Amino acid sequence: MELEPKELAHILKSTGHPARIEILDILSVEQGLSVGDVSETLGLDIKSTSAHLQKLNHAELIEKKQNGQLVNIYLTNRGKKMHKLLKSLQ
Repeated sequence: MELEPKELAHILKSTGHPARIEILDILSVEQGLSVGDVSETLGLDIKSTSAHLQKLNHAELIEKKQNGQLVNIYLTNRGKKMHKLLKSLQ
């Protein structure tokens, strides 16, 4: 499936913050972390982490799955491809 330029720009923009790139890195190593786990690993508060996760979720780079009272975070296929692309630029 080919993306429209506007949608592609939206996806690229969603990775335009170091914390969001780091979230992709974290999830590429360990899927299914909770928001709290990601927040702790980043060294950010829950509110900031949630805002970054929301942007990644809106771009369909991550998905959230409810697990009781916890929400676990996973990379989508698009997220895995984006992570690979970002790593290739380093």
